[in-house]
Amino acid sequence: MQSFEFKPALLRGRNNWTLDSGMLTRNGQLLCSLSSIDSARFGEMRSQRAYSAWLDLHAGEKRHRIACNIARGDKNNVAFMHLAGAILGELSLLKPDLQVQMGAGAGVKWAMFIIGFVSLIFGVMMLAAAPLGFVDNDRMLTAYLTGGTALLFGGWLCWQFRFWKGPDTMPAASARLHVLSLAPSEKPAGQ
Repeated sequence: MQSFEFKPALLRGRNNWTLDSGMLTRNGQLLCSLSSIDSARFGEMRSQRAYSAWLDLHAGEKRHRIACNIARGDKNNVAFMHLAGAILGELSLLKPDLQVQMGAGAGVKWAMFIIGFVSLIFGVMMLAAAPLGFVDNDRMLTAYLTGGTALLFGGWLCWQFRFWKGPDTMPAASARLHVLSLAPSEKPAGQ
C-alpha cells in the first residue's frame, strides 16, 4: 500500500490518496480500479505565474482527473508527481501494452494553433502592407520587424500545436520514469 497526501491547489484542502492492489482511493473513497483503465494522459502546462499538471485516467467514457496546480519543487507537487508515477507504474504492471498520451489534449492544441494562425496572418499582412504603400516610409522598419516577428512566432506556434499530428505516446513504464524525473528525489509528504 502506498499513500500520498497533497493539496491540489493553494486554496484547497489536502487530499489523501492511497494506491493498494490496483485500487485508487481519495480520502477513503474508491476513485477507480486501475484494471478498468483503458487509456491515460499526463499533461503539464505553465506560463509566467500559472502552472497545472494532471493525470487523466479513462475507463470507457468516464474520466478520472488527478491534478496539481502548485508549481514544481513544492512538496505538494512532489507528492503529486510521485502519486502519478506510482499509478503509471501500477498500470505498466497491470497493462504492459498501455500507451500513455503525453501533453495537452485536442482542445488546447486547437486553441494554440488558432492563436498561431492569427499571428501568422497578421505577420503576412504587415509584411505585405509595407511594400504596397500602406505604411509610411518612416515606419517601414517597424512594420517589417513587427510583421517578421509575428510571422515567425505564428509559424512556430502553428508547428508546435499542429492538430493533425497525433498525441505523443510512450509506454506506461517509460511515462512513469518521465513523470518521476519531474520531481526532486526526496520522499514525498505523506509516504
